Amino acid sequence: MKKTLVPVVALLSVLLWGCPYQSDVALSDAAFKIDKRMLGTWVAESDAVKEKASYYIIAMTDSFHYGIDHVQYNENEDSFSTISYTGHLTKLNDLTFLNLQENGQRPFMLYKVLIRDGKFTKIEVTDNIDETFTDQRKMQEFFKQNMHLSFFYNKDEEVLVLKP
Repeated sequence: MKKTLVPVVALLSVLLWGCPYQSDVALSDAAFKIDKRMLGTWVAESDAVKEKASYYIIAMTDSFHYGIDHVQYNENEDSFSTISYTGHLTKLNDLTFLNLQENGQRPFMLYKVLIRDGKFTKIEVTDNIDETFTDQRKMQEFFKQNMHLSFFYNKDEEVLVLKP
């Protein structure tokens, strides 16, 4: 029963909490150098005191790319599993976006990110965007027109702190 319950719970969490906007093209090529403040092991601020909690390990793979492991804790099985991502940053005006790919494969998932006061905040670009893009320039124009609107992002934001 436990083994069938875990995929159902995971599916429900995706359906209830949504997913970030996904695109076959990145918002930009990897042209922005690594922000060293992002490097390290990060845990959700609300889980920082837990002995066993999910967390992210963010490492530099080259001058422009991150390797990100999301280590997820499953309470039902008392075990951890890992999903690996690659990512790079895009800066548009005063905002920074993370282009993220699971196992380096398309599609790109897009997040607005903020790094300040020792916290890393990750906010999903809404998946309610109907537009699809094959051209980065057009996608950037669309983002610039809409990225300051509150409904451009999902309501939930994940605030991470460095793992103690």
